[in-house]
Amino acid sequence: MGVQSEIVIPIHADGEFVAQLDIDSHTHDPFSQDEVVFLQRLCTRLAQLWNET
Repeated sequence: MGVQSEIVIPIHADGEFVAQLDIDSHTHDPFSQDEVVFLQRLCTRLAQLWNET
């Protein structure tokens, strides 16, 4: 079975794209709204850490 769903969240530091979080799933619609919010917050924190280095 191939990829059925994907979430991609960009990570920007100092206004520039530096990375992305890309998660694939073999099931349809696997990400809850709470999980999406968590991943967005995680990427925001990663961008903050990137800016601190």
